[in-house]
Amino acid sequence: MRLRLERRLAEQTPARARKSIRRLRFERRLAGMTPARAGISNFRCTCAPDDDARPRAEVDLDRPRPAQLGPMTTPARARKSTVGVKRGRSPRAGTGVVSSSEYTDRNGVRRTARRRIQGVGMAQWVRFEHAGATGFGVLAGGAIAVHTGDMFAAPAPSGATLALDEVALLPPAPAGKMVALWNNSRAMAEKTGQAEPPEPLYFIKANGSYLGPGGVIRKPRSYDGKVVYEGELGIVIGRECRAVDAAGAAACIFGYTCVNDVTAVGILDRDPSFRQWTRAKSFDTFGVFGPAAATGLDPLSLSVRTVLNGQERQNYSVADLFFPPDRIVSAISQDMTLHPGDVICCGTSAGVGSMKPGSTVEVTIDGIGALCNRYEDRESTP
Repeated sequence: MRLRLERRLAEQTPARARKSIRRLRFERRLAGMTPARAGISNFRCTCAPDDDARPRAEVDLDRPRPAQLGPMTTPARARKSTVGVKRGRSPRAGTGVVSSSEYTDRNGVRRTARRRIQGVGMAQWVRFEHAGATGFGVLAGGAIAVHTGDMFAAPAPSGATLALDEVALLPPAPAGKMVALWNNSRAMAEKTGQAEPPEPLYFIKANGSYLGPGGVIRKPRSYDGKVVYEGELGIVIGRECRAVDAAGAAACIFGYTCVNDVTAVGILDRDPSFRQWTRAKSFDTFGVFGPAAATGLDPLSLSVRTVLNGQERQNYSVADLFFPPDRIVSAISQDMTLHPGDVICCGTSAGVGSMKPGSTVEVTIDGIGALCNRYEDRESTP
């Protein structure tokens, strides 16, 4: 066997031979690891085109191939090592989705990290009101499979189902706070002449502004100016999140939802001494999100589509955002603790426009659903 290896190496270029030796050493090292260690150490090594001697690794936390485990791996260990690992535990079969992101290491080399988002499968979670009580469950076949317990901590199916026409859908998460980004779209920045920000720029929408699918957005009593829609992707936090890096932030994301970040734009610069972000964004019914919190999605593969009165006004890819969801969550978690149910609006793109009373606006993201609401004049004073 050694002779065959020496003959094979002799026929290769020096750079190729070095790569083969590194690969053989890696396979032998991997073969002696525990399944958990093997799962997080699996990587593919390729050589940088400008320096054949320098390896460039593509980290792969996805399910490794059995052939990559080396000839010394036992069949039992190979079976265990082909399951994605999270803190040493095997996820449920069929759960998770691979998400990719690029980063620059401390040596200035561009790398691609691929990770499997574990713990929850692909599902559309909703909250509802029925018979005077609030509940939650999963959309299944045009009905809701009702669950009990905590939606963010081991929810259990109750066995009961409800038809959608039997319930009133609520915002899909009991958000303690809604954080929203500004200037996070390349297309929007190009249109408005804004530079790429060095960090996420954000504000807070008051929790009294929340509105679910089918609800009516109301014109404010104290404002007669232009009110605009902003279709966005929303992040739903699933666990307490404080001062985490991007990898840790991904584990704190429960799922994604549709957002209409309604804004009274005329108020923003009404007072030249103070930009009124909170007031312009926080009128009652201006924090619209739903219809579901969808799990198991790769956010960078999603597109946001906004339709006003039957005419498409926005259609953009989430990949066009300056900051992807994991970096957004990581950055905000350095400033404030995020809690289960909190919502982060990722920022909108070009195509924002005004609504007039009687307008219908619909924000749609495949895999999540369509968030449809009417905009109407202010209610009469009681």
